[in-house]
Amino acid sequence: MLACVFPGQGIQQVGLMNAWLQDPVIMSHIQRGEDYFDEPWVEWLSTGPQSILDDTFYTQPIVFTIGYAFYQKYIALSNRTPDMVAGHSLGEWTAMTVAGVWSFEMALELVRARATVMKEVTCPNTGMKVVLGLSSEQVVQLAQQTQLEAGKVVEAVNFNAPTQTVSQISKSLSSDGIACQWSISQSFDDACLCFTSRSD
Repeated sequence: MLACVFPGQGIQQVGLMNAWLQDPVIMSHIQRGEDYFDEPWVEWLSTGPQSILDDTFYTQPIVFTIGYAFYQKYIALSNRTPDMVAGHSLGEWTAMTVAGVWSFEMALELVRARATVMKEVTCPNTGMKVVLGLSSEQVVQLAQQTQLEAGKVVEAVNFNAPTQTVSQISKSLSSDGIACQWSISQSFDDACLCFTSRSD
């Protein structure tokens, strides 16, 4: 049995696609996304700025398209279709697209709409960190302690492995002594996801 799992938001980095810029299969799909939105994705992926790649409005369509493009490359190389596909968060949309639920272009529209709403309903000045080397219990304890001391929302939200936890944390706080990295521009899995009402 062969399964293909697609990543969510967080993989975006300047230079991520540099080794594939001459690949006709992959770049043809990246170009489709560029042309659809009339945005310079290849330039952003090659030279940045990172701030644009980390903006959810742009990140989600780009990451979706990268996953889709690499899937098409795999099919072209192996001539084999996975028995099942899955994804994490945004990656679920890539999985549904390659499974034939909707067209690539329809997926681009849906993913951009999703990114727009997610950006609108999240609180400013928040983000997420991957914390490595501590147990889940230690991360929860540290989050609770930091929340009490700082008076800001700090939560352990995704328990990925025994010593890898994703935490929502205010960007004004630090995590000295803990191996961690920023991966998400805003927090989407916690109490800082603020739903707003509209009058229109």
